[in-house]
Amino acid sequence: MTSPMEEELPRLRKRLVFLSGRRSMLEVEELLRRNIDLERMDRQACLALEKLLTHSDNDLLDWISGVSTPPPEVDRGLLARLSGRQDRGG
Repeated sequence: MTSPMEEELPRLRKRLVFLSGRRSMLEVEELLRRNIDLERMDRQACLALEKLLTHSDNDLLDWISGVSTPPPEVDRGLLARLSGRQDRGG
């Protein structure tokens, strides 16, 4: 029998696919597509990505490329994955 959290994960992944593909900057969409493997990400990693995607694409691109420093609450490990500097899983 699956728990409610396990049942929620596929829906969360679908939401992240939608949010990742609807960015205002194609560069950010491409980084998400190439460097994030949602099927390998657990619930916690998916929730961290969902939170990260609430930020503007300009901020995301600046943080990923190292132009500016993200605020302390931003998951730096996730930013490293987006930049391709770390394993794509969760």
